[in-house]
Amino acid sequence: MSREIGWHGGGARYRASRVERAAKMCRRKLKIRKLDDDPCLLLVAVELLKQGWSPQQIAGRLPIDHPGEEAVRVSHETVYRWIYALRSGRTRRKPAHGRTPEAPRIARMRWIEERPADAVDRQAPGHWEGDLIIGNDGKSAVGTLVERVSRFVVLVPLARP
Repeated sequence: MSREIGWHGGGARYRASRVERAAKMCRRKLKIRKLDDDPCLLLVAVELLKQGWSPQQIAGRLPIDHPGEEAVRVSHETVYRWIYALRSGRTRRKPAHGRTPEAPRIARMRWIEERPADAVDRQAPGHWEGDLIIGNDGKSAVGTLVERVSRFVVLVPLARP
């Protein structure tokens, strides 16, 4: 977790919503496989596959047959992914069908760092903290209220409209 936070600006700048949005954008991008991008490399790999070579053998043989040509390098995982894509008929990622819509977002959401100073120290009784727990696929939800001094918890089941 700390590595993830470090990659995205550290604890002071990290926002899960921003990271999630960036991850969604990356998933939507068209991924071009190396074998599809280089027709010569594809031709060599296909010929070796037709001769009964395994992807590991192809990955090991290319540097021997083409020394000094960094463009003619491919890992065995790349060959396996290309074979899988060919067999499944998929040309690129497609969104999963039948997914439920995302859970509604909280309007005017405030970060926990923005709470008042007297609420931070948990000394004054009567300060309550609320949270929302959304279940699997957004099908259920529970609101939680915690009194900050006594830690008394109230759970409020929420019905979907």
